[in-house]
Amino acid sequence: MTATHVNGIAVVEDEPAQSGISRPGKNVVFEQVRHLLLEDGSEVYGCAHCTYTSDNKLSIRPHLKVHKTGSASPKPEKRRAVAAPPNRRDAPRPQRRTSESAEPTAGGLASLTVGQLVEGAQLVEQMRSQRDAARREAAEWKKRAAPTEQLRKQRDAARAEAEAVRRQVADWQERAADYRERWRGMKDRAETAEKRIDRLRDLLS
Repeated sequence: MTATHVNGIAVVEDEPAQSGISRPGKNVVFEQVRHLLLEDGSEVYGCAHCTYTSDNKLSIRPHLKVHKTGSASPKPEKRRAVAAPPNRRDAPRPQRRTSESAEPTAGGLASLTVGQLVEGAQLVEQMRSQRDAARREAAEWKKRAAPTEQLRKQRDAARAEAEAVRRQVADWQERAADYRERWRGMKDRAETAEKRIDRLRDLLS
């Protein structure tokens, strides 16, 4: 039976693991390799016949050979029980599986078949293609952002120039108001002088 808990965390979803050779319209899955979603949001892979789990999908398939030899039948369990008490041999097994699941050993890699190695190479190639695509997309967005930055600088320059023109117009308006005030003063003084001249003419006549 597939694991229902991994390191004390409950499994909330259990589905067949997807193969790296899947393509649009052709979904290839491993029925005996399970994709497990844990309660905390993390993901691991597990065996469909026992509680063995691993972070590496490729380490599950070599483990399935254990079940093909019939080690999961009741008889081998009885022989292990007779050879040693369960509390000394069976209890440490989950910890050993956890360490194996954290990092596959050299022996596990050596036991992979050619097909499994090819599948692993395809997965690596697929990840590289996705990485290169992400880099190209980032470079494209960087190129698109360059004209936008240039337009922003031009907009700021236009705003600064408009502000300078506005200040100059305000200065001209202030000078014009000052000139009008001076002209009115000169006009008043001219009218006053003209009135004095008329008085002097009246006196002399």
